[in-house]
Amino acid sequence: MKPFIDFIRFLIISPEFLILLVAFVLYEFFSDYLVIITLLISKKTEMIKHFALVPSFIMIAIFKMAKSLLFPEKDKKEILQSWPDYYKLKLGFEVAILYSILFAIIGILGWALDWNETSPLPALGLLTALFGSSTVFITTYKAEITINETFARENDR
Repeated sequence: MKPFIDFIRFLIISPEFLILLVAFVLYEFFSDYLVIITLLISKKTEMIKHFALVPSFIMIAIFKMAKSLLFPEKDKKEILQSWPDYYKLKLGFEVAILYSILFAIIGILGWALDWNETSPLPALGLLTALFGSSTVFITTYKAEITINETFARENDR
C-alpha cells in the first residue's frame, strides 16, 4: 500500500501537476486571452507543427535517460539498487515518464485541433505541453546529475 500512496503523492505534489492546475485556471478564467493567442498563432501553421512535436522529442529523451538514471555507469557495486528508498526514485521516474507521455499527447492534440476556430484549447494545449514537458525534462535531468555527482564523490573516496 505504501508504494501506491507514494506514487499518488509523487503524481500530485509535483511541478508538472501545478502546470496542469495553472492550465485549468487559465482555461476557466482567461479563455478570451487564449482565443486571441490561438488566432494570432494560427497564421503560422509550420511553427505550430514544430512546437507541437517538441514534447514528443522530450519524451524520447526522458526514455533514453531511464537507464543512466536508474542504473548509473559509476555504480559498479549496484549500491543504488540496494538503497532502501530506491523504489521512491523509481516511482518518481515512472511518474516523470507518465507526465512526459501526457504532455506529448497534449502537444499532438494541440497541433491536431482547428486553430482557425475561436477556441482557447489549441493555444492552451500547446503552451501546457511545452511548459509541462520542459519541466519534466529539467527535473529528470537534475535527478540524473545529482545521482552522477553522488557516485563521482563516492568513487573518489
